[in-house]
This record gives sequence, C-alpha cells and structure tokens, in this order.
Amino acid sequence: MLRIALPAALGLMSYAAMQALDCALLGHYNTTDQAGAGLTFILVWALMSPVLGTMSGIATFSAQYKGAGRYKRAGRHLRSVVLLAAVASLPYLLFAYLGPDLVQIVFKADPAVEHAAGQYLRIRLCGAVFFCIAMGTSSFFRGSGDAVTPLKVSIVANLLNLVLDYLLIFGHAGFPEMGVRGAALATILAQAFEAAAFLYLMFSNGKLRKVFGTGFRGRIHWVEVRRLIRVGGPIGAFWFFEAMAWAVFMGMLGSFDAAVTAANFAAFQIMHLSFLPVVGLLQAAQSLVGQYIGAGDPDTGRRRGFLCMRMGVAFMSFTGILMLVFRGTLISVFNPDADVVRVGGQVLVWVAVAQPFDAMAMTALGALRGAGDTIFAFLVLVVVAWLVFVPSTYLIAFPLGGGPATAWIGALAFLMILAGVTVNRLRGRSWEKKRL
Repeated sequence: MLRIALPAALGLMSYAAMQALDCALLGHYNTTDQAGAGLTFILVWALMSPVLGTMSGIATFSAQYKGAGRYKRAGRHLRSVVLLAAVASLPYLLFAYLGPDLVQIVFKADPAVEHAAGQYLRIRLCGAVFFCIAMGTSSFFRGSGDAVTPLKVSIVANLLNLVLDYLLIFGHAGFPEMGVRGAALATILAQAFEAAAFLYLMFSNGKLRKVFGTGFRGRIHWVEVRRLIRVGGPIGAFWFFEAMAWAVFMGMLGSFDAAVTAANFAAFQIMHLSFLPVVGLLQAAQSLVGQYIGAGDPDTGRRRGFLCMRMGVAFMSFTGILMLVFRGTLISVFNPDADVVRVGGQVLVWVAVAQPFDAMAMTALGALRGAGDTIFAFLVLVVVAWLVFVPSTYLIAFPLGGGPATAWIGALAFLMILAGVTVNRLRGRSWEKKRL
C-alpha cells in the first residue's frame, strides 16, 4: 500500500504545489493579484473537473485489468483516454474567451480582484488540453500500481513552474513583469511539459508497448470509450458539483474585502496541501481494491481499503494539530499582511477540526471507485453539498452574522456527513458485486 501511496501522494502534491507557489509568490507581489488568482483556482477546477474526473476513471480499469492479468485491455483504454482528453478539452477555448464574464457571474468581489481573476482564468483555460492529457495518462500509471513514473514527471514539471513563476510574475532576467498573468502562463507551460512527457512514455517506452500494447498503432475501441465514460463520468460529475460548491462557498466569502478573500484562500490552500498525502492513500485504495476485485478477492480489497483509511485519519489528525499550533505562521507564508494572518488563523481552527473526517471520506471514496461504485458517491455528494454545505454557509455568514471565519462550520458539517455515509457504504456488501 505504501509503495503506491507515498509516490502517488508526492506526485499529486505537484498539482497543488503549482497553485500554492502561484499563491505564495503573488502574495509577495500584491494582495489583489493573489486574491484574484485565489478565486480563479477554484473556478478553474470546477470548470475542468467533469473532464478531469472522467479521465481519472481509467485508474479503475487499469487496476482491475491488471488484477485479472488482462494487460492489453488496459492499454486499449489508455489510447482511448488520450483521444477523449484532446476532444473534450476543446470547449474550454470558448470558456477562456468568456473568462472575465464567468468571474463576474460566479463571484461578487472587488472590481480589481475580479479583473485579476478574469486574466488568470483566461490563460489557464487556454492550456486545458495539457492538464486533461496529463491527468488521464498519470491516472493510468497509478491505477496499474506504478506511482513512481508520475512522481518523476511531476517533480520536473513543478521545478519548471517555480522557475517560470519567479521570472514571469516579477519580471526578472529580462522577462516582462506580468503579475497574475505570468503565474497562469507558468502553470500551463509546466502542464504542457507533463503532457508531452507522458505521451512520450506512452508511445515510445518499450516495456509499456510490450506489456500493455500502447503505441501509435492500434485502433480506438469505442466500447472502451463508452465504458470509461460510464465509470469515470460519475467521478467527473462528483468533482464538478463538489468544486462548484466550494467555488460558491469561496464566492460568498469573497463578498467581504480583499484581505478576507486572501485569508480564506490561504487557509484553503493549506487545507489542500494537507490532504494531498491522503489523496495518495485514496489512489492506493482505488488501485488495490480494483486489483483485488479483478482477481476475485473483494474481502482482501475491503481490508486494504480500511487500512488506507486508518492511516489517513492518523495522518490528518496530526496535521490538524499542526494547524492549530502554527496557524499564524502558516498563513503568513502565503501573505504577511496582519489582517490576512488574523482572519486566516481563525479559519484554520475549523479546518483543523475537519481533517480526520476529510480523510475518512476520501479513502472510502477511493476504495469504492476501485470497485467501480461511482454513481452512489456522486448522488450523496450532490445532496450533502447543495442541501447542507452551501445553505448552512450562507445562513451562518450572513443572516446569523457569523462572519467569514465561522462560516467554515458549514464545511465541517459537509465533511462529517460525507464521511459517515461513504464509510457505511464501504462496510456493506453491495459494492462487491460491481463488475466492469
């Protein structure tokens, strides 16, 4: 489990690290650009999550086919996911054109913050195809149990993003000073490198071509495309509705001043970074449960799923303690402004309490996805996010006058309910009957 989880966690942290680097460097550039990028990070994920989630469904197929010893079938799905990623990313060019209008529709923020957000969104969405291809191909590797290859690619991409951020945000070494636009451009160039690296491995690596049958030759099997959409589609829908709930949440808090928006985004980034190691455990649970399902041994798959969950809860309980103790210091890394640090420290108290429940929900979801049980989680997410999370946040922040920090109680309630329902599902037997 650790052989999959540790490199998967480190590799997945690269995606958040790109955002965190953008956020931290923009915070030392100016607060307005940081707040604008902060709003847009969530909107980018919300818009792209249907495609990215569908792409990630290939991990279930590569895991189950590997467990069943049917490697060539897994390779056929890899070709399908690259085609699907390229085609499905085309509409994002239209979203890029409408970027500033989308920001104004979703968020009611300070005009300067909205302007920065619109610039960031437009550039990021122009590079959507790179993110989609990188997500799909890396998910194939992780599902098959190889988390080391995506880790190596992501480390290089993240270093590239760091260098480009430094050059393009501040205008060093003769490069133009681009601010928030430079942060967005640096990110899509790094993701373009990731996509190119994975495609090179897919089509040129001799071992992959021999074992999985990848390469330029071989037709697209539309049956595999339909199966991928059937299993991955609910994951994409789950990611979309969850991301939109968080986008609305951050949008409501963005109606306060720029310092409050920056504080909430800094806290959100800290929460994001803290749970990424547990996303590695989610990937391990998905891979292991899928392989044992494919091998006809669901009982061992369940035990591996709960092992991932216990480790995730232990880790995130520890990170919660760190957040409580060092909350001011953590916020100041992203923005040293005194008002930002004060509000952010209050928010991190609620984030710290939510940590173990977040771990339970994520690892249970990973195990269920490994079995192909993706529709149930999507339905639960829609009900809990949009009937509990969003309404309770609005009620606490505005009619009850709780303010931006206390509004995070709604997020805590959302994660507690989601954890309880998904863990109960994993304890049952219905998911064991799923077959791809």
